[in-house]
Amino acid sequence: HKEAVRELMALAPPPTSPDPYCVYDDLWYLRYILSFGTAKKSKEAVEWAFEFRAAPKFQKIAEICSGDTEARDAKILSMKVVQESKKWQVADKLDGVFTAETGGGVAVLIRAGMCDSSTMFDRVTQQDMWDMNCMQREASFQECDRLTRETGLLCKQTMFLDMADTKLS
Repeated sequence: HKEAVRELMALAPPPTSPDPYCVYDDLWYLRYILSFGTAKKSKEAVEWAFEFRAAPKFQKIAEICSGDTEARDAKILSMKVVQESKKWQVADKLDGVFTAETGGGVAVLIRAGMCDSSTMFDRVTQQDMWDMNCMQREASFQECDRLTRETGLLCKQTMFLDMADTKLS
């Protein structure tokens, strides 16, 4: 995919200001080529990602998610909003799903039908929900990026969403 990566880098060059939590290199661009198929189809998403990641609000989230896994998880789990949301949702990271042979990765299980979303939405603000969702995804991104660079195998997050007994209204 070298040609497509080079083309995408030319269409959407990395920002001039470095992101301390993300390396915008061939590997970073490759993820977009694999997701969207071509450089032209990837361009808009890449430019949006640069802008999104550069926002001070997101940089704060990325900082919270940085560091070694144990310290990061302790930091996130100590947040009051996370403690409150854990009372009302049934979701967690699944260890042991991805192995060293596959390069590792992050698996998350959400049991939507077992959650008390109404109570959680009454107690957790929409902004806090947004922050927590971004935090979970950024922590997974940072972990998968680290594993990919260590193993040379492309790692990913896989989210299992169990919709049994879930009401969509």
